[in-house]
Amino acid sequence: MTSHNSACDPSDVMGVKKMMTGAVAALVCMAAGCGSTETTEAAPDHGLVPEYTEVDGALVVPDATEESATAAIHDWFAANTDDQEAASIAVVRDETATTVVCRGEWVVSEDASQLYTAGRVTGDTYPATLVECPNPGGDDRPEVVGVSAQEVVDVFAAADLAVPEPRDTTAGCTELRCASRVTTDAVTVLTFAEEPPAIAYEEGFGEGAHRDGLVVLSYSAARTPEADQAAYEAVLAELLAS
Repeated sequence: MTSHNSACDPSDVMGVKKMMTGAVAALVCMAAGCGSTETTEAAPDHGLVPEYTEVDGALVVPDATEESATAAIHDWFAANTDDQEAASIAVVRDETATTVVCRGEWVVSEDASQLYTAGRVTGDTYPATLVECPNPGGDDRPEVVGVSAQEVVDVFAAADLAVPEPRDTTAGCTELRCASRVTTDAVTVLTFAEEPPAIAYEEGFGEGAHRDGLVVLSYSAARTPEADQAAYEAVLAELLAS
C-alpha cells in the first residue's frame, strides 16, 4: 500500500519529475487544483499623470482636462496622505486662475468622512476619494460682496485671536460658490456673494460651521475648541455690524 501526501508538491504535479521555477510551479499547481493563491486587483488606472506644481493649496496643471486633472489629484493623494485623516486639493490651469478644473476630497475612513466632509465622500472600501469636475471649462467666481475673507482674518488678528499660517485658498471656491476663502490652522473663513450657497455650506457642516450673513466660519478642519469659537463669532458679528 502506497501512502500519498495530500499536500500539493508543485514539482510532482501530473507526474512531472523535474526542477521548476517557483512561478511555473505555482501555475501548474493552480491548473491541477491543488493549493491556493491570492491575487490582488490592480490599482485603478486614472490615466497618465501630467506634470503639475503645487501653489497655494492647489495643483497647477497647464491646459488641464478633466482626465488629466483627475489623474493629478489621485497622484497627489497617493503621495501626501500618510498619517492623514482627510485631505482635499483642487486643480487650476495657472497660478492666477480664478476657477477650478476639478476638486478632489480624500478620507481615510467613514468616520473621517462624516467629520470632515459631512458624509459626502463614500466608498465600498476606505480610504475613499471623491473627484468632482462640475465645470471643467470654468466660470468666474462670484464677486466679493462686503468684506473679504482676508479682511475678516485681519480683524481676527487685530483682536488677538489665533489665525496661524493664513493662506488664500480661494482657488477652491468654484465648487463651493464662495467669493473668497482664507484657511488658517485655527479657523477657515469663507465669504459668499449670495445667501443660498452660504446656507448650504453651513448646513453641510452642521456644528462645524457658523454663518453670519454672507460670511461662514468653518471649524471642522482645524477642530477649533468650542471655547474659542464664541470669540471668533463675536468679533465677526461686531465687524459686520460696523
